Amino acid sequence: MERTIKSDMGLHRLMFLFLGLILSTTAFPQKYMDIPYLQDHAEKYEIKTDRSMTELLEVSCDRNKNIKILSSDGLLQPWDNKLSADQQYQPINDMKILSLKVYKDQFFYLTDQAILSNAWAGKFYIKHNIDQCTNFA
Repeated sequence: MERTIKSDMGLHRLMFLFLGLILSTTAFPQKYMDIPYLQDHAEKYEIKTDRSMTELLEVSCDRNKNIKILSSDGLLQPWDNKLSADQQYQPINDMKILSLKVYKDQFFYLTDQAILSNAWAGKFYIKHNIDQCTNFA
C-alpha cells in the first residue's frame, strides 16, 4: 500500500510540475515589438556596364571583405561608387559564371563546365557533366 501511495504522490508532483510549466509559458508569453528606424547612412552604387538592363543576381563577401556581385553581365565589384566589371582574375572573365557562393570564407564559382575557386592556389577545380545547371550548395 505504501508503494502505491508514494508512486501516486510522485505522479501528482510530476503532473503539478507539468501544469506549472504550461501555465507559466501561457501566462507570460515573450513578446518582441519590432520598431522601424531610419537608416543613417546608405552607399549607393551606379552600375557601370555596356548594357542598360543589367540584372543583379547574387552578392557575396569573402574573409578579406572583398565583395563580388554576380550579374547578367558577369562578375561586378564595387569601386568608386560604381559597380564595374571584376578584373581581378583574368581567366574567370572568359568563363560563363552561373552562380557564386562563399565556403570557408572563400569564393566558389559555378560555371557551365565546372565548380572552381581561386583559393588554395586555384587547385579547387571540379568538372561536372550537368547540362543547364543553375545553382550549387
